[in-house]
Amino acid sequence: MLPGQTGEMTGSAQQEIERKYDVDDQTPFPDFSGLPGLTARGPLALELRAEYLDTAENALARARTALRRREGGHDAGWHIKADTPLGRFENQWPLGDAGGEVPAAVRAELDTRLGLGAARFEPIARLDTARTIMVLHDAEGRAVVEIADDRVSARDIRADLCRGWREWEAELLPDAPTGPAGEQLLDRVEAVLLAAGARPSASASKIGRALGR
Repeated sequence: MLPGQTGEMTGSAQQEIERKYDVDDQTPFPDFSGLPGLTARGPLALELRAEYLDTAENALARARTALRRREGGHDAGWHIKADTPLGRFENQWPLGDAGGEVPAAVRAELDTRLGLGAARFEPIARLDTARTIMVLHDAEGRAVVEIADDRVSARDIRADLCRGWREWEAELLPDAPTGPAGEQLLDRVEAVLLAAGARPSASASKIGRALGR
């Protein structure tokens, strides 16, 4: 499926526009009250648990695609995340009642994209995240940026290794401005995060870091 198309139970694909940062364990979460025209609301604490899956041959990783089942938070469900020439896009399905089995609609989507047919998916990593969220609202009250403070405990299942880290994420929300205006908004948030002690992340994704990539 191409970005913007729809399929069974998927709704529209959402583009992710976010920036990630590494941060030391004891660094205080910054105060965003000094950003003109923006109001910070929160914090909200969440507990998230995610399981990532791939084939034995790493077909998804080779296609720059991730398959995740997440519990907790406002977006609990099955997610396909894909890096494309137009950016990173995500499709989501509800958790359903099939336990850890990949739902038929998700399998069909992966088959449409990658021709995987009846491929067998197996867990490759499990992540537990203690997340604290702040949401920035503009002068009209629209939620425009979500800032997450994540403390992650991950297990690389195949290598039988555990890794832990802390990171901050700043992500544009659906009501945020698009194009250069959205990037400028993230620039303003980034200045606060860097001043507080953050560093641009050494890894592009949580699953990459969980697997030591």
